[in-house]
Amino acid sequence: PMKYRFSLLAMLFLLLPALAFSQVVLEDFEGGAKLTWNAVEGSFAVVDNPAGGDTLGINTGGKVGAYTKQADRAYSLFLTELATPLDLSVNNRFRIMVKAPRACNFILKLEGGGKFIEETRRIAVPNQWIEYNFNFAGAKSLTTLNKLILFFDAGTDGTTGTFLFD
Repeated sequence: PMKYRFSLLAMLFLLLPALAFSQVVLEDFEGGAKLTWNAVEGSFAVVDNPAGGDTLGINTGGKVGAYTKQADRAYSLFLTELATPLDLSVNNRFRIMVKAPRACNFILKLEGGGKFIEETRRIAVPNQWIEYNFNFAGAKSLTTLNKLILFFDAGTDGTTGTFLFD
């Protein structure tokens, strides 16, 4: 009996850190889009991950999302609405890989229930897969956020282009 208790405690001790750092994948486009994406001012498709532009080996997936920005909209947006609000007290770090046609800014915005939080990142290297990380741990009190919104080349009017993301 004592031997079994020790084994069970040892397993729990080893398993708990893995559970604490588990990762939730909201979208990876393998097998098609898992979320319903709405290209409000532009177009969206799931496409094959193109060859080239991954010298760092960041995105080895076979499929990616492709959003083409509408040229006459400075804040052309692209969004998905989740069935339940995000739990930022637990899952508050987001990671997205982007391959952009030019250097520009993009915004990841979470919103819902009249509340929102957003962060901007600078895409400095065009035509290259780059991974961007967002930490929304400071927003754990926002419990109604159920929309993910992406703005590519935010604030720039008169530009178009296809932005790949995964």
